[in-house]
Amino acid sequence: MDVSQKICLLLNDFTPERLNHFITNIDPTLCEAELQDSINKPVSRMTYQRWINDGTEGKHSFFRLSRVQDYLSEDIQEKDKIVQSVHELLTDYFPYINSRYSRKTTTHLIATQYDRLIKSTMTSNENEYEAIENMGTEALPYYKERLLPEFLDLHIQSVKNFVGEAAYQTIKSKLLKVRNPDTGQEFFYPTIDLMANSQNISLSKNLVYIESQEPPESFLNAVKKNKPGIFNAATFALRSFSQESGELECSVSNYFKALYYCDKHFYSILGGYPGLESPKINDYINNPNLKLWAQQISKLVVDNDFTKGEYSLGSACLFIYNTQKGYQALLAKMAPKANSFNETHVIPASMFQPVLNNPFEYESELNFKDQVIREVAEEIFGYPELTGSHSKNYLTEIYAYPEVAHLERLFKSRMAEFHVTGLCLDLYRLRPEILSTIIVHDVDWANEQFPSFKKIGNWETIDNGIVPITLDEDTFYKVCSSTRLDPLCAPGIASFVHGYRKFKEVMATRANDGI
Repeated sequence: MDVSQKICLLLNDFTPERLNHFITNIDPTLCEAELQDSINKPVSRMTYQRWINDGTEGKHSFFRLSRVQDYLSEDIQEKDKIVQSVHELLTDYFPYINSRYSRKTTTHLIATQYDRLIKSTMTSNENEYEAIENMGTEALPYYKERLLPEFLDLHIQSVKNFVGEAAYQTIKSKLLKVRNPDTGQEFFYPTIDLMANSQNISLSKNLVYIESQEPPESFLNAVKKNKPGIFNAATFALRSFSQESGELECSVSNYFKALYYCDKHFYSILGGYPGLESPKINDYINNPNLKLWAQQISKLVVDNDFTKGEYSLGSACLFIYNTQKGYQALLAKMAPKANSFNETHVIPASMFQPVLNNPFEYESELNFKDQVIREVAEEIFGYPELTGSHSKNYLTEIYAYPEVAHLERLFKSRMAEFHVTGLCLDLYRLRPEILSTIIVHDVDWANEQFPSFKKIGNWETIDNGIVPITLDEDTFYKVCSSTRLDPLCAPGIASFVHGYRKFKEVMATRANDGI
């Protein structure tokens, strides 16, 4: 149950007059000191409508009472705890702060109201999921306006409206930005840099297991109508990370939960965005879905708190290799049946996930390089996806593939390099992504591994959708401005930009070393 539903449940039986009478007769001396001068501010009928009908958490001091804040916090989520908390507020705390208020109620009655509210919400959600079925329609305003600076500004401004100026400034300052020094043009992207010092990123071997509900079937069925290729599997979710040490702690989740708890926000934006000139734009920027999205961003970026949800990690790697004509990088045009929407991505890109058949050994798969190499084998060289592997065979099998074995020899001889380049958050999807790059210096590698007759890529890319691009300044800024290609998705542009910056750093070092 989200905050808006909790508000509706708590104030369910209040009329405008009764609510105003209750607020204006609260004894200020029984409230927190900082609220005593403002707690009795009258509540207008319009405010009542926002609180009761929409479940909108207002700026009134009532919502700053510590007991009310405790109830609205994400720490209280189970039905029994919510019902008990409402009962204590109505029968104990409210009469305490307002001696004129008395109400007889029971936990059974509150539980019944809870069930009705949840049922009503589920019906509403089913209607919402109907819109998801049409997300692939290219006529949607999202596809026409997603690259406009005004589109990004609109959503960033909604963060200010819902969570305040300070959070807005923090989030805006962390947006990925690229400036073309020749033209002065600046590009901002819907991806947030979570870590400033990518050199220190590491993985804790302390893997957390948590219990949570599975997504509604109606939601998954709606997604599958657009993306029939998706399937469920275990994932690693970001549980916490330290800005000081750069250590990431993960929990075990699954892909369908990632869609529901992360990607669902993006689906709401994609399907609900009416267009900048639409008369419905004001309704859109004030809707509960966008408010929840803004609150979640603030919690993740400003508070660095990933403990209240399951934020499955993605992995995006910029693959760079040398040729007789200079260095190139691989980009991929994503297939509609993959979880993508008319976008280009770096390749390999995947969920950061375990594939062993033994959950007790998932910790052994917490390795940046091994995860990326597995996807190199699948997405570039077309090997089948590994699922249910035995722990003794897992790495042996991957590194035995001839192309991977060759690449590993290059790593050992320093003719290839692997670097973790950052940790970002997809602004709309709220999915954290580990960014990396592979740089192959061997000038003969591409001719040996990509003969003219060999097809590269898998089902997640369109036919002939792997695009090799020359890696120079001119092409870099063309890609950044979405010239001649579908736009790179959020983790794709983050991986491309940070990967290119690492590439320039590596090449400068090699030049200084005379290599």
